[in-house]
Amino acid sequence: MYLDSFFIHNILFSVIIKQIYIMKVLCFLQFEEILVCGGGQCYSYHTREKQLKLVCSYATDIYYVANIESTEGIKLIFIGDKSIKQSNYVFLLEYVSVWKSVIASKQTGNELIPFVTSDNKSIVITNEGDYEGSRAVIGGKKKNLLFITSFPRHIEVFDLNTCKIVAYSTLPIGEHCIRHHCFVKKKQNSNEMIFFYGNSGLSIGYDEDSNTFQFRNLRVCSSMRYITNYAYVYINDIILFFGGRNANQLDTSKIVHKYSITENTWLKFENTLTSPLVDACAISSQNSTMIYMFEGICKGNAPQIWHTHLSGWMQEETETEKQWMQQEQEKMQLEDIKNELASVTHEIHFKDFK
Repeated sequence: MYLDSFFIHNILFSVIIKQIYIMKVLCFLQFEEILVCGGGQCYSYHTREKQLKLVCSYATDIYYVANIESTEGIKLIFIGDKSIKQSNYVFLLEYVSVWKSVIASKQTGNELIPFVTSDNKSIVITNEGDYEGSRAVIGGKKKNLLFITSFPRHIEVFDLNTCKIVAYSTLPIGEHCIRHHCFVKKKQNSNEMIFFYGNSGLSIGYDEDSNTFQFRNLRVCSSMRYITNYAYVYINDIILFFGGRNANQLDTSKIVHKYSITENTWLKFENTLTSPLVDACAISSQNSTMIYMFEGICKGNAPQIWHTHLSGWMQEETETEKQWMQQEQEKMQLEDIKNELASVTHEIHFKDFK
């Protein structure tokens, strides 16, 4: 198996998290720490110490969406749900490491505070948004644009300098409603993104001068089209997808997939995870050699922390994997032919109608 034996700190977690409920967590890396947010709790996992500490608690209907890194430190961005009194208000958390041996008594941080304007007015993203299960990335030429994708099919751009929405559109993915999807910013371009959810894939471009989006469809492999709530991590040119929930069969998955952005190709690995993984987040280590996965937890169950070496998922394809890729290529060709025939038939019917 590629996946290392996962380690579970049952004693530590049972003390800290026995009575809380976390699902569908999000995480990001800060030096040797991985901050994990979800279900009204934010934790720091230390990759060297292999321990977890509570950072803060907050309302369960406030959602972490992104983080800002600067010379002054790191700030986490949260958005309140539209159903509560903080309707779509923006909150900031200025993170101070909980692993410091000595923390100055006057040092502040590690609590959510309203994001306000210069005249002390609370900032609201939008009055219509539903940000549960949303995904966001920071881009723009000056790294001042927060791109947010949210339920049901929204994409919007929030300028962190002006504190205003500067662009808004609807993702062209039919009638699918999105939550807990894949959304990453390409490393080569500050205004290009990749989106996946179910059988929908998009390459998204954004023009800062005209504040407009450009969308291009990306094919999703046949074995990924009914899987959601997976963990994913973007490393170099690839996106790795771990586990998920199969909406078609109503079960959880152990399958691992790889998508190459440059080659626009998919791979379903022959090896799988040691057990199903769902409602989780994944992130790579500082040197991109290790991948950590944090699975959401339910009442009474301790969360699981998984780790695996990236090198195990970067090896040459096995014969079984090559055969799968060939079959996918054939399926793609058949789908293209079917779509072309459907387009021709539609055109003929349209002419007859005229």
